[in-house]
Amino acid sequence: MKFVLLMMNEDEDIAKFFLRMNELMNTIRGINEPMGNSFVAQNELRSLPAILNAKVSIIEEMQDINTLKLDHMHGKLTPY
Repeated sequence: MKFVLLMMNEDEDIAKFFLRMNELMNTIRGINEPMGNSFVAQNELRSLPAILNAKVSIIEEMQDINTLKLDHMHGKLTPY
């Protein structure tokens, strides 16, 4: 699945990456492919570059990925 293989490009800022992820997620959901927010959150965190590993670790430790709202996660990561 293209969504699982998606990675953030080096020339891309976090906001553009999340926009690209949301567009792909909406396309997949549009063809009635089941995809929960926890699946999306896990894949978005995995897709970020190594420079954000510390921030990703904090989010994973402090938040329950199964209940984490994507907007909240995006807000935590966008300043970086």
